[in-house]
Amino acid sequence: MVELSCDFEVGTCAWTDTAPDGYSWWRTIGGTGSSNTGPSGDHATGLGYYLYTEASSRFNKLHQLESPLFSLQQKATLSFFYHMYGSDMGTLSFEAYNSETGWSSLWSRAGDQGNSWLDAAVVLPASTTQVRFNGRTGPGYRSDMALDDISFSQFAPPSSLPHMTSAITTDSESSRIAAALILQQE
Repeated sequence: MVELSCDFEVGTCAWTDTAPDGYSWWRTIGGTGSSNTGPSGDHATGLGYYLYTEASSRFNKLHQLESPLFSLQQKATLSFFYHMYGSDMGTLSFEAYNSETGWSSLWSRAGDQGNSWLDAAVVLPASTTQVRFNGRTGPGYRSDMALDDISFSQFAPPSSLPHMTSAITTDSESSRIAAALILQQE
């Protein structure tokens, strides 16, 4: 299995910048260089590397970051941190590819999401053979978006987990309702 997890501390790992509009994801440390947009540092420590789209003089441009081809035996999860701060913010989306249906969108965010790193997790169907991030800058320079700490994991087979049920009891004298959770082993 290809290693899809990456914190960008040493290059871009197995991820490839396909730059269909000719505009690349940039790997950097610290801030993005533009005021009132982008992060001031990476997700984990604020001192490491991350990838971002530079929006200055690159308005409404598509930046793509693709994984290599891979094969799943079962569903998997891809989680990542993203930063979308700026009044001109565009759209960040995540797509999966399979040979039967082509590319399909599994996750998307648009507009200013605040000046903080946010986390997301996407379930990949077992038929997925490639994934990509699409970052489309907005109409102005305050549209630097960023990615960091991509993590990939395949689902483990389900184990015997406790089954949760609820029971509601009423105390008629005090008219109070209490909820009790009962754990039952399956």
